[in-house]
Amino acid sequence: MRKKFKKSAQNETQQPRKTKPIRDDRKSAQIYRVQSSFPAATIDSQTLLKMVNEVRKLCSEKPVRNNDFIARVKDELEGETYEIFVGQKNGAEIDIITMTYKQALRVAARESKAVRRSLV
Repeated sequence: MRKKFKKSAQNETQQPRKTKPIRDDRKSAQIYRVQSSFPAATIDSQTLLKMVNEVRKLCSEKPVRNNDFIARVKDELEGETYEIFVGQKNGAEIDIITMTYKQALRVAARESKAVRRSLV
């Protein structure tokens, strides 16, 4: 249903406002489907945590605990797609998150300066 607007003399004398082009969501959705059909390279949180902790050890920093690291990963990737698995470490169940390398770089960028310089 269309709404009718009254034209006034003032509106006719004003120049039309410049607007930004509207993004066609259908096209972007098609592009997304094409890009997502290829398997993305992934890394799990345990592998990334080992890399981070090795660099932290070299820089004389305390290692990050798994539960703290998982909380950081979940916070950074909030609203995005990733997989969570339950694994075993020293007899206890731990969460293991599988993410893309791009997501892993963002997670690693939240670490200290020394870690960022080494990993990113």
